[in-house]
Amino acid sequence: MFENQISPKESEENLSDYYSSNRHTNGKDDKIHLQADDQLNRYVQLSWEDVNYYASVEGKRMHILKGVSGHANPGEFLAIMGASGSGKTSLLNILANRARSGNKAEMTGTIFANGKDTKEFNISKYAAYVTQDDVLLAVLTPRDCLKFYSKLRCPGTDKERHAKVEEILNDLNIARIADNLIGNTMIKGISGGEKKRVCIGIELMSDPCIVMLDEPTSGLDSYNAGVVVDLLLKQAAKGRTIISTIHQPSSNVFKKFDKLFLLAEGNVVYHGPCDISRKYFAELGYKCPKQVNPADYYMRMLHITNRHEKTEEEQNKLDLFVGSYNENHVKDTESKYELTELHEIEGYRPSYLVEFLELLKRSGKLAAKNRPLIKLHIVFSILFGTLIALIFNDIGNGQKAMQNTNGALYMITIWAIMEGNQAVIMNYYVERAVFLKEHDEGLYGTLTYFLSKNIVDLPWTFVAGFLTSVIAYFSLDLNLHDGSKYVIFYCIYVMALQCGMAFGYITGYMMSSVETALAFSTVILFPITAFGGQHVKVTSIPIAWRWITYLAPFKWVFQAFTVNEYNDWGRDCDNCDSLGHLGWSDELWQGPVGIIVLSTCVRLLAFILLKFLTRNKRS
Repeated sequence: MFENQISPKESEENLSDYYSSNRHTNGKDDKIHLQADDQLNRYVQLSWEDVNYYASVEGKRMHILKGVSGHANPGEFLAIMGASGSGKTSLLNILANRARSGNKAEMTGTIFANGKDTKEFNISKYAAYVTQDDVLLAVLTPRDCLKFYSKLRCPGTDKERHAKVEEILNDLNIARIADNLIGNTMIKGISGGEKKRVCIGIELMSDPCIVMLDEPTSGLDSYNAGVVVDLLLKQAAKGRTIISTIHQPSSNVFKKFDKLFLLAEGNVVYHGPCDISRKYFAELGYKCPKQVNPADYYMRMLHITNRHEKTEEEQNKLDLFVGSYNENHVKDTESKYELTELHEIEGYRPSYLVEFLELLKRSGKLAAKNRPLIKLHIVFSILFGTLIALIFNDIGNGQKAMQNTNGALYMITIWAIMEGNQAVIMNYYVERAVFLKEHDEGLYGTLTYFLSKNIVDLPWTFVAGFLTSVIAYFSLDLNLHDGSKYVIFYCIYVMALQCGMAFGYITGYMMSSVETALAFSTVILFPITAFGGQHVKVTSIPIAWRWITYLAPFKWVFQAFTVNEYNDWGRDCDNCDSLGHLGWSDELWQGPVGIIVLSTCVRLLAFILLKFLTRNKRS
């Protein structure tokens, strides 16, 4: 049991006095009215009544939140605390309109903003949400991130947007590292606390009235956690409503909070000024020693070993806290700020052209700054071209020449398609989490993102295609009948990369991790190599399976390579029917057209999958 415990009934009659005597009330004469030069155009008090939340966990229906009510005032920092599984993150998601009723979840209750039901308008336009994980692009800088968001979230001129970016950088004390790379585990960058401030700065770009944060101090040391909380208090002082879940803050951080909202097993056990919470629980017989961090004490005090099979002691303790709160809590929704009625607002949304250009610009920066990946592609392109040259350095003449040429061209075909496929997968997962977050927030549309990615990926294919093709083509002494032969070979190689990339988009959008996507793409594409025309003549494939050849990128690329090679072939080979042996005519256009049609169809399918992915995540 906990030390310094006293009788729960010793002074219970005084509990309501603690609430009423310590309420942060203000008379009407003390209210802060809106002024023309206020930074915020309105102040928002958020309140919630009788919120219940049910969710399916491992096939069992769980009652996560049990009739929870409360409020958060403008100008205050409300900390939502509770042991793991208490429902604090579920409550925050509900308040942020990020949790919706569906097949696996059900929510009841009402959320109010300045007394108006949020079902009557979109509260998200007034609020910002900072996730627990720092969803940032490692190769960009804090200034890059804020400039991108300013273009898509802030109306006004470029000069005004630039001033806002600089203001937020200074406000959050990150101006000195504004041009450093954000970094990750592989790229050296800014600290965890600085990343968190960048995430907060991104959300402040839209001038939200409410800022909600999920575990903003998670993973930070006590100093950086204190810095982040101080910056949030600074935002509260401007009239913003700050609501944050906090797991286990240090004692120094804990005493900075204005209000505390304490949950236990989905029930409210305390909601009031943070500085009198010690006295409140002491009255209930649970006195926190002076030398102990109240946050740590409350977490141990509210800990339930097994929520499905509570001990008698745990149940009695929970009943005491919940019953006392319900009996003694005095609802205090008085705000020192003038609250005006809220209504539906459009919010700023740039044109599709601006969205597209900004996404194109950022994707270009990502591609240019991701030097490790660029170097990897260059090295592998050169190595493969060299490997082909070493293996097939003596093509010879006659049937031997035809057999060796077919083998070399088919290896090049497989490499080009797989290289394009895996390059897209690795590039996509660099920004997958950022894309899903930004799209879910309505920052830009799926089409503008998809088009920008496809266009930015084009230059890479020309470089990679040149490095491999020029080494392989001339070292193998392929058809040199005229200069156009190599040019056509190079164009086919670039198209093969593009076709592989199209399949990479599909695989990337289907899988949730890069490892799974890479493995899945190999498993799917490798068997299709049997339908490419090298291992078995296309016309010899049973009719029941021959349709697969039209969906096999290897067939179209290999056909284009071989027709280009064997038309006007300069090697001695009497009675060599090289193209007839493979099962196709000498019409060069068929292969490239097949590649283009297949690539286009696969890209359309990839776009549909991307739309489904974003809709599925949103639901």
